[in-house]
Amino acid sequence: DDVKSWYDESKRFEKDYEVRAYPTFLIFNPEGELVHRIVGGGDADDLIAKSRMGMNPETQLVTLIKKYKANPNDADIVLKTAIAAISAYDNDLTNEALARYIQLAGTDALLSKENIQFILPAVNSTNSATFELFTNNMDKAEALLTELNLSFTVNDILAGVIIKDIVMPQVYDEANVSLDFEALLKQLKNDFPSIDTRRYMLHVKGEYFRIHKNWPGFKDVVNEIISTQDTIITSEMLNQFAYTIFENCDDLACLQSALLWSEKSLNPIENPRYLDTYANLLYKSGDVKNAVLWQEKAIKSASESEREQFEETLSKMKAGKPTWN
Repeated sequence: DDVKSWYDESKRFEKDYEVRAYPTFLIFNPEGELVHRIVGGGDADDLIAKSRMGMNPETQLVTLIKKYKANPNDADIVLKTAIAAISAYDNDLTNEALARYIQLAGTDALLSKENIQFILPAVNSTNSATFELFTNNMDKAEALLTELNLSFTVNDILAGVIIKDIVMPQVYDEANVSLDFEALLKQLKNDFPSIDTRRYMLHVKGEYFRIHKNWPGFKDVVNEIISTQDTIITSEMLNQFAYTIFENCDDLACLQSALLWSEKSLNPIENPRYLDTYANLLYKSGDVKNAVLWQEKAIKSASESEREQFEETLSKMKAGKPTWN
């Protein structure tokens, strides 16, 4: 009851201070004025660092907004406002401030080694100023990412945003039961000619078939992913693909493909979870003898928390009972 008594007050806070996501931390000055907001969680060190920004008038979001409105021609204030807005997930202010900074200081000033790590999180929408900035300056941005030894490319970033904004809403539309991926790829190539989305679309296609329970289609896509993207496919991904088939499909051709994926996941390290997947696939395929042998192997290398479940699976195999739901 005590907690419920605060509901109306919390709704007022949400409205008055434009809280759009949880958790949101609001920082006030001694006069009761809002000076900063922190959106999202994170570890303790991250929260402490963000809190320090909220205590410093040079980096406080609300304080910077006031300075920005009073000094829209001060490039330093404009950039600091954009960085603070990015941290607060205020996309409208981010786009406005970054566009203004480009007007004042130019593209080269924004695309610098000092600034790029701050603005990367703002490349989150095809309608964002940063998406346009990176699209129009891919080579320069790529050189900066390479200099910073980051593991992803500019194309990775931009393609991910395109997939999120344009493709995934269609994938998760339950009414869309016959999504034409080739037509969609042509549309994306036409709309974003400098960005290659084909590799990412394969994974999206697999997700689409999973959602619609088209397991032969899922199997074919995974086989294509493995054959064309072998260098970036991890054992964890292979195990996830294989376990998805085990849990959901009885088709022998799908199970045989999943066995190959699962076997591949065991090289170079025989992870106990992957051994369990392989044993379960053998069992569901009808090879009970080898399934038992591989499950016993999984139990031997299992952790304490895994062993009980693996032993239960082994008991079901020996009793001829299904190990899947």
